[in-house]
Amino acid sequence: MLRKFTFLALIAVSCAKDDNSPLVISDVEINLKYDKQHQYSIKRGNKTLDNSAVKWELNDKNLGTMGTDGLFKARKVGTSHVNVTYNGALAQGNINVTPYSNLFTEPIMKFGSSMSDIKYLEKRKKIAETNNGIMYEGENSKIQRVAYVFDNDKLITALVIFKSTTAVAEEAGLFYKERYPKVVIGDPYIIFVDDDKIKIVGIGVDDDYGLVAIYARSDAGLRTNSSKALTEKHRKVINELKAKLASSK
Repeated sequence: MLRKFTFLALIAVSCAKDDNSPLVISDVEINLKYDKQHQYSIKRGNKTLDNSAVKWELNDKNLGTMGTDGLFKARKVGTSHVNVTYNGALAQGNINVTPYSNLFTEPIMKFGSSMSDIKYLEKRKKIAETNNGIMYEGENSKIQRVAYVFDNDKLITALVIFKSTTAVAEEAGLFYKERYPKVVIGDPYIIFVDDDKIKIVGIGVDDDYGLVAIYARSDAGLRTNSSKALTEKHRKVINELKAKLASSK
């Protein structure tokens, strides 16, 4: 009888110990790509918990989806925390969705910013400036120019002029796809939509500039079925910048 009592007591102590143990997530930090997934597991003491019995939550739900089975499916580049709760206990892990491509630094799209604001924030080399625009030299051989267009000293759009090759076009498509999962297919422009619905990026081949990316407000209504998605007003500013650059050489 004493032996049986002792055995039951040991089981009770062991269970109590597990109940008071901290939650332990299988991976405190993970790194993966936007098109990959990762399976988590959770322990408390010596016991592996049923994933469906715990609560899974992402701080940034735009980063991917977190299933009730502990399976994280990435969606876009970025970082977030995964929070796991069970009977009042908490565990947390870091998720880093890293890019395949670091093609370039995107333009500073704080709509309404003044020219002086952009000049202060932009780190590329300025090569031309007019009353309504600023043009910068691309930071690598794949980026030719980055230009900003203003109206009454307020930023309204930006243009990235890429090197027009198939390899750069393919990398640019990947670069935007892993950062802007919402896509609208146009001809010849493809529109990538910001999750915050603040901006859109149209990428395509322009008659005048070649392979370009056009940044605009989400309500700008780029002409996706035209080889000249920029309005004539915007185009005029870009051409003035190009002329200013040519005259300074």
